Amino acid sequence: MACRSLLVVALVSSILVAGCGTTTPTLRTEDGRPAGGGAKGDPNAAIVWFDDLDTARIAAKAGQVVFVDVYTDWCSWCKHMDKKVFTDPSVRALASNHVFVKLNAEDGGKGEAFAKKNGISGFPTLLIYSSDGKQLANQPGAFRQASEFVTWFNAAAARAA
Repeated sequence: MACRSLLVVALVSSILVAGCGTTTPTLRTEDGRPAGGGAKGDPNAAIVWFDDLDTARIAAKAGQVVFVDVYTDWCSWCKHMDKKVFTDPSVRALASNHVFVKLNAEDGGKGEAFAKKNGISGFPTLLIYSSDGKQLANQPGAFRQASEFVTWFNAAAARAA
């Protein structure tokens, strides 16, 4: 009986350690990856997020824009964006054609320095830059629907051309 109980505990522990589906697999962060999250325009490709704006700007190619999500861990609207907007296929398709960055405004590092330098105190704050570093859009606050985000993003990206 003790062996069976130990086996059950081990099984439950391994499920909990594995995450049991509680993480959002589309929100990975990597540096130095090729620009774009997957095949061009692929709505099923996971968004691969940069966590360093300088690296992201270097990776951006002509015709691409750099999208920056400045967030905090406690922000409910930031979590809404992660769960409802950034998981949408239309947003994933955008991410596969452009460079996406997540900066934590309270990380004690580059994210916090960026937020302070740019006077960002409301979260999320969403920004879009051209590949040459010109700010094209600044949206304090979240979007309720992915379609609203896509409209905003496309309007800003069109200004880069």
